[in-house]
Amino acid sequence: MVQLINDLFGIKPKVRERRKYSTINIEINSKLISKFLISLGFPNGEKKNKLRVPNWIIRNKEYARAFLRGLVDTDGCLFFAKRGTYRLNTYPVIEIKSHDPRFINDLNKIVKSLNFSLYKGKDKIQLNGKKNLKKWLNEIGFKNLNNLSRYLVWKKFKYCPPKTNLMERLRMLSSGGRTGLCR
Repeated sequence: MVQLINDLFGIKPKVRERRKYSTINIEINSKLISKFLISLGFPNGEKKNKLRVPNWIIRNKEYARAFLRGLVDTDGCLFFAKRGTYRLNTYPVIEIKSHDPRFINDLNKIVKSLNFSLYKGKDKIQLNGKKNLKKWLNEIGFKNLNNLSRYLVWKKFKYCPPKTNLMERLRMLSSGGRTGLCR
């Protein structure tokens, strides 16, 4: 990311790791770049209750896919639920939550334009079931290790235990057999 910013704007951003939150902050101190990004529809230090997806992302399927992957990797999640007759956490759900109904409506437009079937709630969008997960993996994918490890555990063991952390899932994946976390 640092190299991309340097290539695009000719400046080296400040990078801070925030271990407490498992995040990395990348800072660019430039009014000109800030004005440029705001003109493209990026938020201007606003709280997350005033977010909108710029039309140039909504209208372009390539950008929409990249946007969704980044959004789910940072603010969304993949989890496996007990649904219906399922005894274990085997039912895949990709979920994005927001308290801003306009942002949820923007996400609804994007997801529908990419031909996913979805559930739209007041404060969330969900892509439910194996068919949606397979389509997501083929067209969008995950880069976030939390989501990717959940998928890989589910694929290997046919379910993913809830309330496991990344290290536990990585141990499960590296073990030849089932661990105490899997039944």
